[in-house]
Amino acid sequence: MVIPIFLLIFTIFALHKYKILIAFNSKYIGYIGLFLFVLSATFGIALPILMRNLFRYKAIKKGDIDISLFFNFENKTLFITLISGYIANIAYILLVPKLHLYGSIIIALYAIYVSYPEKKKIIVDLKTFGMDIKDIQEVNNGYK
Repeated sequence: MVIPIFLLIFTIFALHKYKILIAFNSKYIGYIGLFLFVLSATFGIALPILMRNLFRYKAIKKGDIDISLFFNFENKTLFITLISGYIANIAYILLVPKLHLYGSIIIALYAIYVSYPEKKKIIVDLKTFGMDIKDIQEVNNGYK
């Protein structure tokens, strides 16, 4: 899921390097860059935090969470953060001002790094959301 974003970045870089992809010149390019920067921050930082807080609230309210619900939440969060990567690619295609372009790319990379599932992070999240130790051991044994 992450590989297409990086391949797209390198493809766009090559197209710009060999002057195949021409920069989009408009008097509104600064506003477009700002809009894409804010959109990237929304999908890369704000929405994942909101989703995590809502899931935590639901976990506290319900008391016990099914592990399939947790993995569904993780998949949705990863999908939302990957959208910020595609928004950064759009900013790169349009060659918006450097501040907005690099900001969008850094936000996308940070969001993907933070939300990408790894074993330790999943175990810590399961403990945070109040899963039983037995369920955590089943997940731990499933990754071996």
